[in-house]
Amino acid sequence: MQHPFLATLREPPLRRLWLAMSATCLGDEVQRMALVWLAIGLVGADAAFLPAAQHAAVLAIGLLGGIFADQVLPRRVMVAAEALRAGIVLLPLLAWLAGAPMLAVLVATAVALAALRALFDPAMQTIVPVVAPGPALLRGLNGLLDVTTRTARLGGPALAGLLGTLLPVIHLLWLPAAASLASAAIIARLGPRLDPPARAVRASAWARAVQGWAILRRDRLIRALVLANAVMLAPWSLTLSVGLPLLVAERGLGLPELALLMGAYGVGDVLGNILASARIPRRPYLQMFAGYLWMGSFFIAAALAPAVLPMAAAALLAGLGGPFFFLQFLATVQSRLAGADLTALLRLRLAIVAGAMMLGAAIGPLPFHALGAASTVALCGALIAAVGVSGMLLAARLGEP
Repeated sequence: MQHPFLATLREPPLRRLWLAMSATCLGDEVQRMALVWLAIGLVGADAAFLPAAQHAAVLAIGLLGGIFADQVLPRRVMVAAEALRAGIVLLPLLAWLAGAPMLAVLVATAVALAALRALFDPAMQTIVPVVAPGPALLRGLNGLLDVTTRTARLGGPALAGLLGTLLPVIHLLWLPAAASLASAAIIARLGPRLDPPARAVRASAWARAVQGWAILRRDRLIRALVLANAVMLAPWSLTLSVGLPLLVAERGLGLPELALLMGAYGVGDVLGNILASARIPRRPYLQMFAGYLWMGSFFIAAALAPAVLPMAAAALLAGLGGPFFFLQFLATVQSRLAGADLTALLRLRLAIVAGAMMLGAAIGPLPFHALGAASTVALCGALIAAVGVSGMLLAARLGEP
């Protein structure tokens, strides 16, 4: 049986859209590494404020972006966002060449890039059901775009590390600039075939601002899925960003062991996407919440594992679970919403995601100080598993399609 990825890549418009996304995802990861390295060189551990500032930008765009973005076709939003990102990412390089203070430029650059990505991603997901009609192509393109993002998280840092041995870190920013320009050119050439059907009535600015919230209020299924995703993301982000590194440190291990754990999780993430994309499940909501139960259970196993190899195996297995939820979530909202409604909902979800991750980062030190790394990672895993169990119990009432 042919995997949906192969059928998707045989369609020229879908293949070109995937190439555009591949370029921007790889560029994103390289610029993220470069900006963090530059910030660490300036302020050391205080560089942690960069992702916090980026989360705040995504939160703001998610809540208010519809006031202006929904007046423009998604294709044009994507092209404009990529073109602007190509210029903005080079601002630290220009500041360095001019001898200007770098810290403020780094912060402004990171915030602007995150805000533009928060406009790009919902626009991208809005056009997916337009260019990939039908469940099989839709699932294939969603899966292909998602696995590209997950693969870039593995390959981007490795590429940045390799280039960093050959070039000054500041010059790594040429790569994401070129990648964004390439992505903008590919999307522009695809033209009006990416455009959703035009809306007959233009909504007011206030209606556009609250459009995502209105969808959550009226659609019980989408509301349940978005809330479950948000509740899961706080312990998930805390586990990956702080929990596993602290667990490695508390056990007297080093950076190679941490790289092994994070790499194992990333490999599991990619494999989970390939498996989840392979077929349309008969009971999708039961399967998607089972993915959270699976992930949380293996985070607990990683916290309790006695040595690094069992920890890595548990991390790999934990990574398998996430795509089973996310891909079905995308398929659900894309089948129930279209056009500006879909864009508004996805943008609001980004805001909720950013808020959940900020909350996780804010409260994270409390359990780590009180319980230690192993117990906190196990607790986070238990919370994720509890979301999975709750969703599985509710799956019948959510209404399987």
